[in-house]
Amino acid sequence: NPVAGTVSVLATEKQHALIQQQGLAHAKSALQDPQGGYIDRDLYVFVLNRDGVFQVFGAKPEMCGRHASVIPGVDADRLVSHGFAAAERGGGWIDYTVINPLTNDVQEKTSFSTISMRRKSLSKISLPLSNVIH
Repeated sequence: NPVAGTVSVLATEKQHALIQQQGLAHAKSALQDPQGGYIDRDLYVFVLNRDGVFQVFGAKPEMCGRHASVIPGVDADRLVSHGFAAAERGGGWIDYTVINPLTNDVQEKTSFSTISMRRKSLSKISLPLSNVIH
């Protein structure tokens, strides 16, 4: 569905602009608020620093301050290195897998990565791979 990919990029630009304008500390509450306009079903924003620690996690705010390696099935080092590499090229899609906590199945994910220059953090919007056309 090409519309899903377009909406995802627009959503990423919207959240990125919010962080640039307000700074991450102020934008964080809106990015994690289910009614804030940045979470849509399984589409949400997460922000990682270069150490792989979540600064924002739209779907589960309790993940803030935790390392990406706590997510079952994710290769956190690869997620961070590929995410920052894509972001430093001006933004781009990265693919990775997680273990679905409800089914224990491996689930493919795709995120669009950009860099928040104010904090040098990695900003991503996460969505199921099946909803994206690269």
